[in-house]
Amino acid sequence: MEKALDAQLAMDAPALLDELVNGKEFFEKLVSTYTGKNPYAYVPVLSKLDPEEFVRTWLNSPKEGWYWIGNTLAERHKRSFQNDALEVERPWIKEVVSMVEKEMTRLKGFRRFRLVRAIQPIVTELKVDDQDDSLDEGACRYGVEAHHAPAQPSA
Repeated sequence: MEKALDAQLAMDAPALLDELVNGKEFFEKLVSTYTGKNPYAYVPVLSKLDPEEFVRTWLNSPKEGWYWIGNTLAERHKRSFQNDALEVERPWIKEVVSMVEKEMTRLKGFRRFRLVRAIQPIVTELKVDDQDDSLDEGACRYGVEAHHAPAQPSA
């Protein structure tokens, strides 16, 4: 059954690129908004897309939707810690963000400003994830700093 789902997702994924034209609709398809219109909310479909093609399509989509696309990635990443099925999307999301950051260096003016604002939620989310990796398990998630032995003064 898992192979059948995997095959179906591979067929469905390319149609999601068309949804990037309307960032808010893209968000609603992929993130649970409790409206019942979220068919892929807990389904690992993004990792079936080619990251380069996703970034290219994102940057060619209407700029008004960029915010929603960035938030989609941030929410998917956040929820991947609560939903095992979405965990496979984490490396894909990191790769997409890396590509967008590289592309950002080529942009100027308002286009660059909009892209910076659009990826800020996911960049912040990835930083929290990186901090979690370097702290005691669960400490950062709950707003508690990890307790480490104080450094010994050098003689």
